Amino acid sequence: MLGRKLLVQFTLGRRNTQVLTSQFQRLCHHETQATPGATPDHQKVYELRCYQVNVKDMKTYIEVTTDPGIKIRTKYSKLLGYWQSEYGGICNQVVHMWVYDSLQHRIQLRKGLTSDPAWISDYLSHVLPMWNFQENSLMRLLPWASIPSEVKDGGIYQLEKLTLTGDIGKEMGRIAEYGLAADEGTDRQLIGAWNVICGKLNTVNLLHRYGSQDAAIHHQTHPEKSKTAQAYKSMLPLTAAVESRILLPYSFSPWK
Repeated sequence: MLGRKLLVQFTLGRRNTQVLTSQFQRLCHHETQATPGATPDHQKVYELRCYQVNVKDMKTYIEVTTDPGIKIRTKYSKLLGYWQSEYGGICNQVVHMWVYDSLQHRIQLRKGLTSDPAWISDYLSHVLPMWNFQENSLMRLLPWASIPSEVKDGGIYQLEKLTLTGDIGKEMGRIAEYGLAADEGTDRQLIGAWNVICGKLNTVNLLHRYGSQDAAIHHQTHPEKSKTAQAYKSMLPLTAAVESRILLPYSFSPWK
C-alpha cells in the first residue's frame, strides 16, 4: 500500500499531491481489511463484456436475464455490475463486468456453467437469437486504484476508455489525478481503474459513479469551475482516443 502511494506522489512530481494522497488513502483503506487467503484485487482478472441486443428484443432480453438468467449465471461467477448503455457508443447495448481470481479460475467456472442444463435450456436458448454481437476484454486493476468496499445505490455510471499514446506506467500520475478528481455536488466516486491486458491494448478503463446524469457531464458543461475538467485537460495530450458512456444499472446489478 505504501508503495502505491509513493508511486502516485513520485509520478505527479511538482503537482499538488497532498489532496490526491488523502483521497487515495481513503479510497484504498479497505484493502488493509482483506480476508486472509483471498486473492488480492490487483492480482484478479476483470472481464468487461458488451452485448448488442436487437431493438425489438430488448424488453424480453432484460426480463429473461433478470429471471432466471442472472440467478443461474451468478452461481458460477461474481458479477460486479450490469448496465444499459444509455449515451455514447452503439445503442441497444448492455455492459457487464465480472471478476475472477485468474484465467484458470474463469475456465473452471465457465466449464461448470456450460454444463448446467438450466443455463442452456432456460436462458441461453432464449437469448442467443437476440444478440447481434458480443465483445469482451480482460483487465487488471491499476496499481494506485482500488475497488471500494461500499458503493451507494441509486446512482449512474460513466465508463471512459482512454487509449494512450505512450507508456501507461510513465503516465500513471496524470491518470490517477484525473481518476480521483471530484467536483462539489457531483458525488463523483471512482469505482475502478483498469489496464486492458487483452482487447484494445494500451487502454485504461475508468469507471465512476455519479449522483445524477447531469453530474456525470458537469466537467464538460462547466469546465471553468471544474477541478475534474482541469485534470482532464492535463491528461488529454497523453491520449490518442477517448470514449465515454453513461451507464444505467439494472435492478439486479450489485453496483447500482
